Amino acid sequence: MSTFVAFSFKKPVHVSRTVEKAVQICRDYLPSIYSSEPEIWIGKKSALVVWPTRGEQAAMSRRNGLVLGITGYTTVLSPQGILDRVRTSSSGLFLDQSPGGVAAFCLIDQSERLFAWSTQPPVHGLYTAQTRAEYTVVAPRPLLAYLASTRSAAIRLRRDYAFEMLASGYAIGSTPYADTRRNPVMKGLLVQDGDPTPIDHPHPRHPVVEGSLNDVARQYREKLETAVSVAGNRDVTLRLSGGKDSRTILAIAHGTGMNISAVTMGAPDSGEAQTAARVAEACGFRHEIRPQQVIADPIRAACLSHMATEGLITAVPHQFAHTLDPPRDGGLVMTGQGHLQRGGYAPGLQSASWDATRAIRYLKTKVRSGLVTEDLNAPNLAAVDAWAAERGRGTHLSAADVLHWGSADFRLGYWYASTFMAMEGITRPLMPLLDDAVFAFVAATGAKERMSEKMNFAMISNAAPRLGKLGLYNDRWRFELDGADAEIPGYGDRTPLPKSKSNAEGLVFDENPHRFRPTTRTFCAATLDSATWHDIKIQPVARIA
Repeated sequence: MSTFVAFSFKKPVHVSRTVEKAVQICRDYLPSIYSSEPEIWIGKKSALVVWPTRGEQAAMSRRNGLVLGITGYTTVLSPQGILDRVRTSSSGLFLDQSPGGVAAFCLIDQSERLFAWSTQPPVHGLYTAQTRAEYTVVAPRPLLAYLASTRSAAIRLRRDYAFEMLASGYAIGSTPYADTRRNPVMKGLLVQDGDPTPIDHPHPRHPVVEGSLNDVARQYREKLETAVSVAGNRDVTLRLSGGKDSRTILAIAHGTGMNISAVTMGAPDSGEAQTAARVAEACGFRHEIRPQQVIADPIRAACLSHMATEGLITAVPHQFAHTLDPPRDGGLVMTGQGHLQRGGYAPGLQSASWDATRAIRYLKTKVRSGLVTEDLNAPNLAAVDAWAAERGRGTHLSAADVLHWGSADFRLGYWYASTFMAMEGITRPLMPLLDDAVFAFVAATGAKERMSEKMNFAMISNAAPRLGKLGLYNDRWRFELDGADAEIPGYGDRTPLPKSKSNAEGLVFDENPHRFRPTTRTFCAATLDSATWHDIKIQPVARIA
């Protein structure tokens, strides 16, 4: 684990001095998980700075005149393996195998061209800052890119960012910082002589997956087993809800010998927590239920989440305090975040007659807001059209394809990326369902297998038969909606558990810790009674400006 910042200069002037000043500015900003002592490589017109996670060596690798920096982790190819297999050309680069994992990369070649890209789905962002005419900075964190570019602790914000956030809940390509943008989620990046250009993503597509349901489930299981193998013998804390995604991860961990402690956030007597306990017991893992930490003061919650996400705003600002205590001694936090193996936005496919145009209209509902005027919605709607044209370049997109890739690029690439970045700033996340090799495999399976959830269920039943027999809490696998299917391996008539008390009863508010039943009336009362809300009523302009 590490993070990096890279420079590409227009002219070979003051390169070392610029990098040295930027490192001094960035050192005080970096999240505490990173060491303050970076590894630095400086060429004539480019430079790469890598800060390792504390207690670990920097992830900078060199071979055959290539320099590579990585943030995150890989599961299939090592950094040296990437350098052995990568090929560059006049207009881009190509890697003939997925490196696996969840990571962002920066490679500088013999001609000092700077290439950057991230694994797919793109939960790792790549940001370019051009606050000075002499050079361009690239980094996986927006504030890191901005500070390295300005070489100053003074921050100049973009006033339009607030309106962009209101339009969709996430900004498509923009950041709060002047002259700092995110690279398109489906693209790589080439920076030559200080000029950045988006390029085709370098990872190959997985061949179309064919075979029986059993065969596809077996291949899927093998991909996931590789995705969790990076944990080795380290302690792993699994965030377990007991739902479809988290039990997918638990099924893979079952039998691997991983040292897992499962944690569920909520009340011990809630239906979700009780289901999670049964799921953990079925796989023989330790299980703990912890109260859900929620910040009652909306302004304090917003400020903390803004700091953690460098102003991009987290997907769940009111739950900022829910983050698990980071494991000690290099332990990992593993989650089942994903949904792509179950079709992404597929539940929105309301009719088999939908075509790509109809699915694109549905996707636009995810970025349109009633909080702003249509002229503020217009850029995001135009971004969806441009995205669809790029995704459909050279191929035919079905409605299911639109909903799959839309979920990957918008839900995970934009909406969830800030939450992932906040998590990576305090712990070592392990996310098998977001693994590049797993994602490539899932994208190559049939839409029907994904959307019906048959592949996912068959894999769970094969990997952990006892787990496959446990019903879901207040839910069904999608294929069950049409009745039992005897052809699905391990299928049984699993009537969902009866709905009991809401998991939300496990909420604990930091201002007045106690068990709290968040009905609309009482939740609003908790907000309005907060001290900060009182200040806002008295001094609205001073507090909001």
